[in-house]
Amino acid sequence: MKRFIQCRLLYVVCCILGATICPLWAIDCPVNGVSTTPETCAGDHDGTATISVAGNAANYTYTWLPNVSNTTTANNLAPGAYSVTVSGSLSGSGTSTTTLFSDNFNSGADNWVVNATGAGLNRWFVDADYTGGSCNFLGEPLFSVPDVAAQPAAITGSPYSTYLHIRATSTAGGLCNPPWPPLNASYDGGKTTTNRCTEMALPISTLGQTGVSLRFYWLCGGSTNSYGYVQYQTSGAWQTVGNYLYGEDAWQTANIANAAFDNQSSLKYRFCWNNNSTGVDPAIAIDDVSITATSASAPCSSVLNFSIAAGTAPDASFNDLADSYCQGNAPVILTPTVAGGTFSGESVSNNTFNPRFVTTVNTPIPITYTLTQNGCTASVTQNVTVIPQPNASFTPQLNATYYPSDPPIVLTPVVAGGTWSGDCLASNVFIPSVATLNVPCNITYTLTQNGCTSMAAQGVTVISPPITAKIKVLLQGAYSGGNTMRTDLQSNNLLPLAQPYNSAPFNYNGTEAVASASAFPSNTCDWVLVEIRDAANPATLYDRKAALLLADGTIVNTDGTAGVNVNVSSGNYYIAVRHRNHLAAMSAATIALPNAIAYDFTTAATQTFGTEQAVAVSPTHWAMRCGDAQANGTITFADYNAYIAQVGSGNTNNGYFAADIDLDGDVSPADFDLYRPNARMIGIAPLRY
Repeated sequence: MKRFIQCRLLYVVCCILGATICPLWAIDCPVNGVSTTPETCAGDHDGTATISVAGNAANYTYTWLPNVSNTTTANNLAPGAYSVTVSGSLSGSGTSTTTLFSDNFNSGADNWVVNATGAGLNRWFVDADYTGGSCNFLGEPLFSVPDVAAQPAAITGSPYSTYLHIRATSTAGGLCNPPWPPLNASYDGGKTTTNRCTEMALPISTLGQTGVSLRFYWLCGGSTNSYGYVQYQTSGAWQTVGNYLYGEDAWQTANIANAAFDNQSSLKYRFCWNNNSTGVDPAIAIDDVSITATSASAPCSSVLNFSIAAGTAPDASFNDLADSYCQGNAPVILTPTVAGGTFSGESVSNNTFNPRFVTTVNTPIPITYTLTQNGCTASVTQNVTVIPQPNASFTPQLNATYYPSDPPIVLTPVVAGGTWSGDCLASNVFIPSVATLNVPCNITYTLTQNGCTSMAAQGVTVISPPITAKIKVLLQGAYSGGNTMRTDLQSNNLLPLAQPYNSAPFNYNGTEAVASASAFPSNTCDWVLVEIRDAANPATLYDRKAALLLADGTIVNTDGTAGVNVNVSSGNYYIAVRHRNHLAAMSAATIALPNAIAYDFTTAATQTFGTEQAVAVSPTHWAMRCGDAQANGTITFADYNAYIAQVGSGNTNNGYFAADIDLDGDVSPADFDLYRPNARMIGIAPLRY
């Protein structure tokens, strides 16, 4: 305060003596100090600072660095160092010029809202790009954009300092070879832009100031309809002031003054660009902007430096994760430094990250730990990439069993580059003749890609040559009296040449077939599927074969030889017979195979495993129950729906239909009459699909 009084007296004495030039010494403004509050929690950015001055605070201007306010108070402050310059004037005589605002853009665009309004592909940029370029198409130059002229020495940071300028962002429709467009002050005349403007981030106060003027350097080629211009705002709408800026490709100075700028509580400027189809580069460019005022009072200036303390930051760190994981990796335990928070992220449950269930593969995914302590919350995120397991599957799907005499099979991986292993392999060829008989051989293909390994395996057993199972069974639907069944399907050439059990629910991929319709044995009723099952656990299936059912109930191989050749060793087994629209039947007891005398399901109900699994078709004959059109082991309303659907299709004659219960080649009410009494029946559990 003593220095303030001394300087103030010196100023007054000078003016009283009537000196021709009375210097206006900058003296301290009557600032009392600054009060601050720290940030509450790290990252909240809620610190505050308030400047205290003697007298009317509105008589002074407040320049904050960083530019967070222009009044005595600033809120929402991040931690760090701040500086506030309090400037104004004290009563007295004489004149002075005061700089109210200045920016040379060398520290970036923090004092401006770049592209605050307007639209289009010609945009304002703040950078130090001056170099033009040429548009070349297929090696031939089409047109060029000149370099922006070097700045005069009077511009801060010349000759190529950071500056504000319009730049084209259009790629010329892909016509020009990359890179295009150049990054300097250039514009695309074909892109209409209306009032693309960059404005001051915060207004300034000119209260008590006169002679306020806006000064800046500029250049612009442009034209009468492609030009830069200046607008100001004190309250309400923006007003255009000064001349349009165009026709100069070398740096010029501008000084715009207007009485409307004086003694305003809020004043802002903005630089705008109006675009049209004609004109020349360079586009509008601006640098070294300042706002000055003339005051008839002694200037004062004080600088306050202070800091905002950082808020509390809970430690939300957790154990380092790998950059990438394979989708088949084991779950990863997430361990926080401080317990009590929560983990989040794809495939994160509690504190476990399981790569197996991630669906966003080959893309970094965030895993975040969030911790709240003492009312403050912090989060730490680590990004990991989950790599999908390579596809190690291979074809064909091998049968469960083979004979030593079967030919070699070439195995083909979906993705090449892996390795094969297995005692019955030579490279990627399965050779039944080299396998140990009746000992499972595990064939594996191992593939590594992008650091992740997958393995696919198929197990096969090369067994001793097949033995024959002899079986006799009747079908209720086809039964025609005595010891016989109808053969209408064969008589009308409706039997398929290849076994029909290669689709759901059977999914049997056997290749049993006859060469032609004439190759069927005489009196063939239909195809059946014979299964050989484990004596201790009939749910275990050892082998199955498609065979032909003759009119007298005998089951034969496709070449007409008696019995069915099955790939099992001699021993005791359950025998099951499936048909496409009858309940499957299984022998009531195990059968020693091979059997010289056929196992006969037709002689008694007790020949079939389970209760009500066989139906009496005569006093001395029992048959497999009909009506299971869906072949799933239960006769229900769904089978009736299959019958109705076939009738509704209109295709009911001379066909091989699942709904043809009586096997006469037609779907008719007679089939429904056979289905209806069995509608409640359920097959035994080992045979149900």
